[in-house]
Amino acid sequence: MSMNWTDLALFKGIDLNDSFVMGWSFDNNRLSFKLEASIWPESEHYLKPKKEEYTCYRMAVLEFVGVDKVSGLQPIDAVP
Repeated sequence: MSMNWTDLALFKGIDLNDSFVMGWSFDNNRLSFKLEASIWPESEHYLKPKKEEYTCYRMAVLEFVGVDKVSGLQPIDAVP
């Protein structure tokens, strides 16, 4: 059985589909994505959007701990 990330309480009010990946790294068994996250009123992290923003966007880090191997993800400096 698989789980959808939208079912996790941690992501309540966070829309990863509308978020932007600003960078990533993989070291010490940690895979980290630096995000400009799309945050909606359901989230405790929500702030009133800036005048030019569609919704609240805030910098965030999505981190996976205990990762042994990553394949297919290029180093950040290799991506235009």
